[in-house]
Amino acid sequence: MQTTVTRTGDGGETSLLDGTRVPKASAPIEALGAVDEAQAALGMARALARNAAVREELRGAEVLLAELMGDIAAPGRDPRLGADAAAALEQAVARLAAPLPDRFGFVVPGDDVASAQLHVARTVVRRAEWALWRLRAAGEEGAVPLASDEAMACLNRISDLCHVCALIEAREA
Repeated sequence: MQTTVTRTGDGGETSLLDGTRVPKASAPIEALGAVDEAQAALGMARALARNAAVREELRGAEVLLAELMGDIAAPGRDPRLGADAAAALEQAVARLAAPLPDRFGFVVPGDDVASAQLHVARTVVRRAEWALWRLRAAGEEGAVPLASDEAMACLNRISDLCHVCALIEAREA
């Protein structure tokens, strides 16, 4: 029987996809953890969502975050996320927002579980974005950034997606 307990991380290090050992307190691992947390928050929001279009778009965002984690865990590899991912997210946000009022205004989350979880997901995605900005800042001058411009744009669009989806779910409550 295979075990998932490896004990290889007990000393405070973990492995990237290429086998390189890095400290668990390093910027890439912090960013990976933040994106992993964002993906889990999106998954919970998707599980609670009533609207089929919201569930579909959240699933797509979860897949993008999985690709982003692969990009972070394999520095030097060509990134999987391209400009088309952010553009597709923008189109999804515009499509979902079309029936909503022109001005969304300030929202106090909590009127229903699904929209509240989407607001939690939105804030967790923002925190992941900030972790990736720290990761980029930790890179060497002139080096290829450890988080691509496309990845940064995707995180920003995913938080927009969460906001619009939360408004949709609140409207359907």
